[in-house]
Amino acid sequence: MITIHKSPDGKTLSVKGVPQSSWPPTKGAYWQMMIPDKKPDTVLMLGVGGGTIAKMLLEKWPDIKITGVEISQEVVDAAIEHLGLKDVNMNLVIGDAFQYVFDHDDKYDLIVVDIFDGDNFPLRFLTPKFIRRCQELLNKGGELYINTPNLDHGMSLIIPTRTVEENSGNRIYKYEN
Repeated sequence: MITIHKSPDGKTLSVKGVPQSSWPPTKGAYWQMMIPDKKPDTVLMLGVGGGTIAKMLLEKWPDIKITGVEISQEVVDAAIEHLGLKDVNMNLVIGDAFQYVFDHDDKYDLIVVDIFDGDNFPLRFLTPKFIRRCQELLNKGGELYINTPNLDHGMSLIIPTRTVEENSGNRIYKYEN
């Protein structure tokens, strides 16, 4: 379910009750961390949502070329109607972002992975196969930015009193009643 929340500060697009995009961007939100310091000439955005990151990139560098892949036509329609996505200068593809990277060979200076469906993050976007393919699509000196869930924060909400043990890259969250 997609909703638009209007406030004096702007509009927010939410999916399943979870904010996905805002315009103007909410101060202190993660979006600013997804904007590189150096100018990318070409950008692949996997997950466009309401277009917050695309707009921020184009505000900073109006002449860059962006290809955005978004799986949800419903999200795109809401973003066009409420967040001005129709005015964003990018090649917008409606399709599966995971498959897109394997079906195309164009190279990019920046690849942004921002794939959320509400609070769901598809783990296939963290597989070695996917990460390696993204690396192959980067130009020399290119960057890959991936927005992932913060499991420590999520677990602290679910299990407030816990211990965390780490071994071989795994984290074990323990709760004692």
